[in-house]
Amino acid sequence: MRLHRDGSGGKHITEKSKILAVDDDSVTLDLLVLAFSDSEFDVVCVQDGAKGLLELEKTDGVVAILLDGIMPNMNGMQMLKALKADLRYNAIPVIMQSAVANGRAVKESIRQGADDYLLKPYSADEVLETVRAAVQRAKIRKEMLPGVKQ
Repeated sequence: MRLHRDGSGGKHITEKSKILAVDDDSVTLDLLVLAFSDSEFDVVCVQDGAKGLLELEKTDGVVAILLDGIMPNMNGMQMLKALKADLRYNAIPVIMQSAVANGRAVKESIRQGADDYLLKPYSADEVLETVRAAVQRAKIRKEMLPGVKQ
């Protein structure tokens, strides 16, 4: 939530959509917060998949998830499978991210339900546009299939 001043001197509160960033690398999380700082999204950060699932239970308005592949406790693929098996979260777009350039990992991520895959390092523009596109595709799916859980 952000407090903004309008042109007339008044104040209003704008609720931003949330991105859940799940990565064990604190530098990556800091860079994601910076990349989205002037966007329509706020970033909620956690450092493993188990914490990511817990965060989803208490955070409203998550419209996309950026998910690292290799993490302790619960890795990205395990979290992805849990998300896609849960009717509460299976329609939220998931963008996998990894520094490992492995075609097999990309194919498996997509097969398990990831909406996209980013190879680290990536630019702020690249991650922002990838998230925007995934959120837009999710909105279109929802409009085309009203009342249907995806």
